[in-house]
Amino acid sequence: MQKRILIVDDEVFTLRMMEKKLSNYDCIVDTASNSHDAIDKINNQKYDAIILDVNMPDITGIEILKMKNSTLSELNRKTPAIMCSSSVDYEVVSSAMEHKAFDYIIKSFHFDRLTEIIDSIDSFAKVKSTQV
Repeated sequence: MQKRILIVDDEVFTLRMMEKKLSNYDCIVDTASNSHDAIDKINNQKYDAIILDVNMPDITGIEILKMKNSTLSELNRKTPAIMCSSSVDYEVVSSAMEHKAFDYIIKSFHFDRLTEIIDSIDSFAKVKSTQV
């Protein structure tokens, strides 16, 4: 079954590269190049995963993650969020994980790492459903 993925990144090159790779990986991909568009999409469309750039100009990816988990529509409240950034700031990584990020990747990642994370979402969901 195809996964529906939302990619949020203000860097158009990165956004298009990830969109192309995930589309070729047989995912249905939506994109948002700004925080407000991302919030609108999170409120109105169910996703299997959301990839959030940490460093967005208006509202940071961490802030969107917090809103997704609390004040936005319940539609994606439990949707795994994969945070991405071009740098490693351990405070930001810690904050992302504290706010229930599923994973955190560096933008210079190998595409295989991203697809491994997306594949692991199904396994994680199955484990969680057996724990209830």
